[in-house]
Amino acid sequence: MPDIRMNPVQRKAVDLIKKKHSPEEHGGLLTCLTGAIQDHMTKASRILDGHPHKLTLSKVLLYRDAIPRDQNNHWRPVSDDNQEYSNFMIQLICCIIQIHLGFPPLQFSFTLSPRQTACLENLLAVLGDDASMAHKRMLAYHELAWSLVDSDLTLCITDHWANPIQRAVWLRALHIDGNFTKAAYFTPDLTKFKYLCNATSLLEALLDKDQDTDSVHADDYDRVAQIHDCVLRLSPPTTFNFIYKMQQYASSLTFNQVKEPNVYVDPGVKSITISTQTMEMDKL
Repeated sequence: MPDIRMNPVQRKAVDLIKKKHSPEEHGGLLTCLTGAIQDHMTKASRILDGHPHKLTLSKVLLYRDAIPRDQNNHWRPVSDDNQEYSNFMIQLICCIIQIHLGFPPLQFSFTLSPRQTACLENLLAVLGDDASMAHKRMLAYHELAWSLVDSDLTLCITDHWANPIQRAVWLRALHIDGNFTKAAYFTPDLTKFKYLCNATSLLEALLDKDQDTDSVHADDYDRVAQIHDCVLRLSPPTTFNFIYKMQQYASSLTFNQVKEPNVYVDPGVKSITISTQTMEMDKL
């Protein structure tokens, strides 16, 4: 990856692949992908609607048994009106698809594992099948998303950049001039990556993949707790923990950044403006 950062041609290709893609690309695959991701987002936001233990499961997803007693924190889905999160996921998967199919001259790889590659190829096959139903396309996307969240931890032992989401963060942060996005501007993207982990994990726990509708199960608590232990528990080198640590690091950089005071003094010293507030000197 350092070779890409140092090469102007490669940086230009990185900038190009991160731009918005047209629906006509790859025979309309991206249009079908958009629908699948939006359906996935909608399913995640509504799968707990009407569940008798909705609040409990929303807390177990984040904390397992260590639910803080002095706080009312729990997982909350984004509003259906929020397009930023779904557009972010669409752009992420578009980049993965583009590079998998070939995007010359970019010499970048997400280093997908055999399992992740198989999920991606299955998604492409389902999206390319005009007879496939929307539910099947959503499930195919879910399997790919879950493979990215539930990554093979053993691969990170020999390669610290073996996680595709880690590489996606690097790719997204790289500017065309070779610098990286400031921490304050990149924090919202990390929040979206974190949402991907939580939403996909919730669906993996509760989704009835062989049915069009989802039911309440007697073991829903155990299902969510097991998924939390697998991919959301703090400490193991999971995709979620990489994002979590990056959030902590970016926040510390942002809070410790020294900024120039936003103060303007009128040339005649008749007023002082601090941010958007103006004080008249003769009224002091």
